[in-house]
Amino acid sequence: MTPEKAFEDLAAVLPWPLYLVSAGMRLLRANPPAEALVSEKHDGTFCSALGCPDAGSDSCRCGIREALDAAFRNGETTLRRQVDIPLRPGMLFSVFPFASAPEPRAVVMFEDEPPDREENYHDLVRTLMKAGLAYFVAISPAGKTIMINDAFLDAVGRTRKEVLYRDYLSLMVPPDEHDRLRRIFAQIMESDETVVVTNDVLTASGRRLSVEWHGRRVADASGKARFFFGIGLDITERLKLMDALKKSEERFRAIFEASPFGIILYDADARKIVLANPAFARFVGRSPEEILEIDPASLVHPEDWERYRPRLDAFYSGDSSSFVLEERFLRPDGSPVWGRVVFAKLGGGDASSPLLVVVEDIDRLKRLEEQADKAREHAAYLARLDTMWEIASRSLHTAFNVLNALSLLADDIERRAGDPAAVVKNVAEMRKALGGLEDLRNTMRSARPADEKPIVADLRPLVRQAASMAGLAAYRNVDVRLDLPPSPLPVRCFPSAMKHAFANLFFNALDAVKNEGAIAVEARIEEPPPSFFEKNAALSPGPYVVLSFADTGCGIPPEKLRKIFEPFFTTKRRGTGMGLAFVMKTVRDAGGAIEVESEPGRGTRFTLYLPCASGG
Repeated sequence: MTPEKAFEDLAAVLPWPLYLVSAGMRLLRANPPAEALVSEKHDGTFCSALGCPDAGSDSCRCGIREALDAAFRNGETTLRRQVDIPLRPGMLFSVFPFASAPEPRAVVMFEDEPPDREENYHDLVRTLMKAGLAYFVAISPAGKTIMINDAFLDAVGRTRKEVLYRDYLSLMVPPDEHDRLRRIFAQIMESDETVVVTNDVLTASGRRLSVEWHGRRVADASGKARFFFGIGLDITERLKLMDALKKSEERFRAIFEASPFGIILYDADARKIVLANPAFARFVGRSPEEILEIDPASLVHPEDWERYRPRLDAFYSGDSSSFVLEERFLRPDGSPVWGRVVFAKLGGGDASSPLLVVVEDIDRLKRLEEQADKAREHAAYLARLDTMWEIASRSLHTAFNVLNALSLLADDIERRAGDPAAVVKNVAEMRKALGGLEDLRNTMRSARPADEKPIVADLRPLVRQAASMAGLAAYRNVDVRLDLPPSPLPVRCFPSAMKHAFANLFFNALDAVKNEGAIAVEARIEEPPPSFFEKNAALSPGPYVVLSFADTGCGIPPEKLRKIFEPFFTTKRRGTGMGLAFVMKTVRDAGGAIEVESEPGRGTRFTLYLPCASGG
C-alpha cells in the first residue's frame, strides 16, 4: 500500500486532522479538518503550516519535528504526545512512518478531543491496523495471539486462522530467543511503562525478520493485565544496512590503521584535520592527537604552503574531484620530509565537502634524486678537471721546452758578458723564475707517472716524506705536530702522487701561518657516520683512513672557500691554482673524499677520507 493510499483510507474514516509529510518536512496532503487549521502564511514546510513559532529553526521546541526526525531516521512511531502551539493548544499528536515507502513519508494525526472513552481508542487502533502503517499484535497473559493486523500476517506469510489463539513464541519467534522474551514479557505484564523491544520473527518459510516493538500492557479497572499491545516496525533492511555500514567502517578502519601511506581527513570549512592515521603521524613525527589540535599550515614547509595555497583554493571551489602535488612537510625539529599528496573530495564534491588526503613518503626517493644530481654534477666537474689537467700538462710541457732554450741562452750570456757581476745577478734572478716553473712541471709529472700502478701503501711514511719535502724542520717558529698511529694506515693509491698531494697541503699551511704558528696532522681509522655517505653518495660504507691537516693561519674567506679546488683558482700572488686541484684529483683517484673547514683569522683544516685497504 502506498503512503498516499493509506492516507486516503485514514482520512475517510477518522474525524481528526491528518497530514502527509515528506522527509524534507514538506506538507504533501491534508484532510479537510486539517486544512481548516493550516496557517494562512506558511512557506510550505510542515512546522510553518502548523504555526509553530520556531518553524525554520534548529531549536524547534514543539516536539513534532523531533518526532518526525525519529520517524524518518529510525522508523519510530509516536503515539498521543502532548503539543502546545498556537493553532493546536493542548492537543495530542501521533506520528506513523511508512516502513517500505520508496521515499520516506509519515502521517501526522491530531486529536481534537483526547479519546478517553475506550470504544474511541479501539476504533483508532482498528483503523490504524487496517491502514497497514505498521505491524500490530495483541498477546494475552497466557502468551496467545488474540489480535493481529493484515500487514503483519502478510509479512510472515501466514493466515489469521494459523495465528490467532496460538502460542505466539512457539509459532512466531526463533527458539534461541524464547527465554529472553519470556522474561521481558513477564516484566511488561507487571508494569504500566511503555517498552521498546527488538527481536527476530519467523516467517512461514523460515526466514527471520527483525522487528522493533513499541508497546505496553493493557489493564482493566482493577489494574489486572488484560493483554500486551505492540506496534512493530520491520527493521530488517535497516539492520542489514547498519551491519553493512559497520563492516564497511571496520574495513576502512583496518585499511586506515594499517596503511603504509599517510591518510588524513580534512574539514575544508573549518580548515582543520579531523582524522589522522598512524602512518601520517610517523611521517610528520607527531602523535595523531597532536595533529588534530594544530594548524595544518604548520605541518607544511612555508615555501610550499605559499606556492600551493592558490591551487588548493582553486581546487576547493572548482569542479575537479582530485589533484596531486609534491611538497615538503615539517617535523617538530624543523627538518623537512618530502611527500607525494593526493587530494580527493568526498560527499557531494562541493566547496564544503571534506577532503580525503593520502600522503606517500617520497623523502628517500627525493634525496636519492638530489644525490644523483650531485653525482652527475661532480662527474661533469671531474671530466672538466681531467680536460683542464691535460691542457695544463701540455701547456707546461711546451713552456718547459721554451724555458730550457732560455736557460741555455742564459748560460751563454753568462760566459760572454763584459760585466760579469751584473750578468751573474740578472741570470740568478732568471734561474729563480725558471726554478719555480721547474717545480710546477715536476708537480704535474708526479700526478701519475706513466709506469706507476695503484698499490696498497702505508700513508705514515708518505706523510713524513711530504713533511721533509716541504722543509718543515727549517721553520723554527712553526710548531709542527705529526700525530700518526703506531699501526699502518693502508690505502690503495698512487704513492708518489699521494706524497706530493700531502706536500701541497704542507706548503699551503706554511704559507697560511706566515712562518709563525702551528701545523698539526692527525690520522686514524674509523667508519664515517651515515650523514657523510649522504653527502658523498658515490662512496661505499666501511672503514676509512681519516687524515686531517690543520693550521692556525689566516684562514680562507667563505666566498673563496667553495672555489679552492677549481683548477687555476688561487689566492696567492704567485700561485698557479693547480695545487689543491691536484690534491682533489689524487684523493678522488684513491676512491676518497676531501672536506675543508676554515674561519678567517683562526685557521683551516683539510680532512681526507680514504678507503682503508688490505693486501698488496
